Amino acid sequence: MLKFEKRTGERVSASRLGHYNKAIETVTYLKRIISNEHLSKSERKLATNMVKKLNRSIWEWEDRV
Repeated sequence: MLKFEKRTGERVSASRLGHYNKAIETVTYLKRIISNEHLSKSERKLATNMVKKLNRSIWEWEDRV
């Protein structure tokens, strides 16, 4: 959603920061899981890749604002 909102300039959420805040919360949650949970190698890789992609989207969104 963040990439779509950045590309089109249209908000999908009624709140100006709705998807942005959700992305930040998700990154925080995933980082906690990565550091505290017993994950398989593939689960850890998937979670790490999700964090990287979300962070990239957040940074791109912040450049737009």
